[in-house]
Amino acid sequence: MSDERNLPTLAVNSHDSEEYKLLVDANNLSVDIDHEIILIHKFVKDHYKSIFSDLEEFVANPIDFARAVKVIGSEIDNIDAQKLSFLDGATIMVLKMQTSTARPLPGSTRQTLGHGRERLLSSIYQACNLMLELDQAKKIITQYVASRLSSYAPNISHIVGPSTAAQLMGFAGGLPGLSKTPSCNIAALGAKRSFKIGNMGSVGFQRQGFLYHSPIIQSVPPDTRKQAMRIVSGKLVLAARIDMSRSSKDGHLGLKYYQEIKEKLEKLMEPPENKGIKALPVPDDRPSKKRGGRRVRKWKEQFKQSEMQQAANTMAFGKPQGEVEGYGDEFVDTGMLGASAGGKGASFKNMTADDKTKARMTKGMEQRLNTFASRHTPAHGAVDVSGLSSTVSFTSNRGIEISAPQNYLQQANSNIDKDRWFKSGTFTTIANKPTAGGVVLGPGTNSTSMQPPKRKIDSPTGPEAKRIKE
Repeated sequence: MSDERNLPTLAVNSHDSEEYKLLVDANNLSVDIDHEIILIHKFVKDHYKSIFSDLEEFVANPIDFARAVKVIGSEIDNIDAQKLSFLDGATIMVLKMQTSTARPLPGSTRQTLGHGRERLLSSIYQACNLMLELDQAKKIITQYVASRLSSYAPNISHIVGPSTAAQLMGFAGGLPGLSKTPSCNIAALGAKRSFKIGNMGSVGFQRQGFLYHSPIIQSVPPDTRKQAMRIVSGKLVLAARIDMSRSSKDGHLGLKYYQEIKEKLEKLMEPPENKGIKALPVPDDRPSKKRGGRRVRKWKEQFKQSEMQQAANTMAFGKPQGEVEGYGDEFVDTGMLGASAGGKGASFKNMTADDKTKARMTKGMEQRLNTFASRHTPAHGAVDVSGLSSTVSFTSNRGIEISAPQNYLQQANSNIDKDRWFKSGTFTTIANKPTAGGVVLGPGTNSTSMQPPKRKIDSPTGPEAKRIKE
């Protein structure tokens, strides 16, 4: 790689140099050759489809497709795997399986289509030969451009080498096309799309274009090549723009970028830091320190053994111990429980529960329960009905009666309204005493008392009274 970068640099002072124009024309000619190869490839695919339609699905590269057509021809039943050595083994195996399952044409049909197929194959072979000749001419142009590229694009040559730079420029449309290409697309330039078994996942590196095969990328381990291609692509586009503007004719910026790339790659390939294994602490057999104090003693009292547990775990020498029936045929020993009662059976009447060992609820839990209860209190005017209440009631007169909840609510609301309007007691109680008009009066009342009181009207005096009379 160092030999390619130290090629003699020609003195090119301006774009009017004859050699510079020749290199530009050579690059443009390689671009035209690519366009012609694409057109011929389409012609071959369209006409060879009647013979072997599945070949274009498995061989996507135009040059490999033309070579495969020349090898296979019309005899798709007998494919020579040795002549298809330019393809990978998986593709050859799939091609043989595809041709073995194809149905051969009858003999009469072959004779009928024989003369037309021969003329079709001759035109396809001519197109394939022309495609291969154009590819060979493009290789010669690329080799010439690579040999003289130090004067045309010195900065690109210092980064990826003249041969890779010539391939990238020929594929991207010369130096102007390469300078306009985004850095994220540099890795895909020249990548071959081929049919591979097991290539559906992310196994290996799929974008193996011109940049992937450059010396600077091949010098790094395979697991870091993807990151290396990202680093090189960014600097390569900058170098192409510098060469396009002719701002660094001697290529010193390209050398600067190359040194920066090498430093980043060396840092990328550094082994991870070897962190020593931390030793385990020295085992200490001494008992750990326990915290003491009034609060801790009070907390420990909740978990101490009760009197019943101590009596059940105690056995008296020479005295029978009590037993109680357990699950099935099992018996549970009760120890000294019931010994004070003087019998074999366990007596728990004298045992008293200790308040210290009772289950307690924390203050936080009590606060959460109170908050939960306050959220579920009935609103103002609503009736708090238990969820266990039923709408079925038993009466002495009617037996089972189904009551409607809405009637109960209406009655409760009417009682609220009565209390609102009639609680002041301004109305008179009416007794069983009929009057002339049929109104029942209470004791000590007469018809005159039930009449509304007469309203006292102040009569006008002075000049207003005279004016009213008039």
